Amino acid sequence: MRAQDVLEYVGRTVPRLTDQQQHPRHSTNYLDEFPMAYLKHPAPALRLPDPRSNVLDAGSRSLDQGVRAGATLRVVGGPTNSEFYLVQGQEQRTVGRVLNAANTLVLENLAPGPYDLVQELGGKITRWNIQLTPGPHSFNVRAGGLD
Repeated sequence: MRAQDVLEYVGRTVPRLTDQQQHPRHSTNYLDEFPMAYLKHPAPALRLPDPRSNVLDAGSRSLDQGVRAGATLRVVGGPTNSEFYLVQGQEQRTVGRVLNAANTLVLENLAPGPYDLVQELGGKITRWNIQLTPGPHSFNVRAGGLD
């Protein structure tokens, strides 16, 4: 088993197991022939739970509902190493981690409505209440609000 095999498996499996809440990405620019493990024996039975369904119950609400009339949120001006989350009710979605101050984080196809945008930086939590309507929105962290 190569490192590339693990990365491909994670990229395919994590979105399904997290109900499309997480989408790990990787990039490599080298030929990956580095073995991580030799699989001579069958894998153990891990008894993992069944993956969550991608189908919504009729009465449930998801951050992804309203794809046709969805909102797009761009988060700009975040400090390096800060992490952002979007919360609506009991649902939380990771927006991303700012690797440098020039990064723009983007979430698309969000259901319009009220949200909390949460920033975590060095153990400190900052929360902003925002209202998204259909269409594009840009949140400027330095200004503390939607543009």
